[in-house]
Amino acid sequence: MEKKPLIIGVSHHNTYGLVRCFGESGIKVDLILYDCSDSYIGYSKYVNDLWYNDTAEKAVEQAYELVNNKPSYYVILSSTDTVASLVDIRYEEFKDKCSFFNCGAIGKLTHFMDKEIQTIAAKRVGFAIPKTVSFNKGESTIMFDSFPCIIKPLASIDGGKRLLFCNSQNEIDRHIADFSDIEKILLQEYLVKDEEIVLLGVSYRGNIVIPGYIIKYRDVMGGTTYSCTAPSNHLDVSLLEKAKSFVCSLNYEGLFGIELIKSKENYYFIEINLRNDATTYSLAVAGVNLPLMYYNLCSGTNSIDETIFEVRTIFSIVEIVDFSNVVHRRIHFLEWFKQLRQAECRYYFSKEDKSPYQLAKKNYILTILKKLIRR
Repeated sequence: MEKKPLIIGVSHHNTYGLVRCFGESGIKVDLILYDCSDSYIGYSKYVNDLWYNDTAEKAVEQAYELVNNKPSYYVILSSTDTVASLVDIRYEEFKDKCSFFNCGAIGKLTHFMDKEIQTIAAKRVGFAIPKTVSFNKGESTIMFDSFPCIIKPLASIDGGKRLLFCNSQNEIDRHIADFSDIEKILLQEYLVKDEEIVLLGVSYRGNIVIPGYIIKYRDVMGGTTYSCTAPSNHLDVSLLEKAKSFVCSLNYEGLFGIELIKSKENYYFIEINLRNDATTYSLAVAGVNLPLMYYNLCSGTNSIDETIFEVRTIFSIVEIVDFSNVVHRRIHFLEWFKQLRQAECRYYFSKEDKSPYQLAKKNYILTILKKLIRR
């Protein structure tokens, strides 16, 4: 029986990138979206069946009903930490009915979403780690002596992009209250970075490959919006071996993105995303389609032939989101437009799938106009 990709996510270019990875390879997907009742992604010609849900819990329950009715028919691809965790927590219910991102046991993937646990595992395989301490909700104070530093949620499902910078102990004491809704937070030394990269890969039954990586140039709210995609053979072999050993130690199967910061000629481990990374689509444009590779492995391909990897160096832009850097005058429009023209990968625009881009652009313009009117 031919399997079907089942993508679960929110209305975000991460989800649309997954849709395009399959659609541009000639495979239509089934799609479950949550936290919305309509989305530009739903108008893609690459979407076969589509469902909207209020919450992630309802989306995963719907996914279970689908895989329960058609066992061994679906390959689930999660584009958010929340979905990856919810499926993982129901590991026993899903494991015999479909393929999905997992660490081989119930709750294990969610366990490894804890950034403190990640850093311990990364340190074991030889990664350099920024100075880090954790803080439990309800504790009166926490002392830290490396400034500047970052405060962020310990678990990815609590908001991996949510963070604050502090330059003193007084600022830490003041800002701890901003995370009062989080059970456990992390204080981490802020590194003056020469470069920020994401190693993109797939792991399946002992096969772990990292064909390319992302060099981050610009972001919005922590999410990469302008970058360069390059082949991993540009990196030191020992760095890639550490990354593979790290993923292997988690017993993880699925797509992943390992975030690293280069500071003073050393690469420091920041975190691993145990789901589809939002930058994966750019690697597909550059030459290696990781979501399709995972799907093929789950569908019966026995191994990965690394000799066929041909990743080109290209520029990528999340054009609609990244334009806010022009709006906020972080970059001049002419420079931004030049970069847009040079970008071989555009996360929204597609000559073959025009409706999603047109709708997303229209919604963005309306949002900007509403903000201007309120002023």
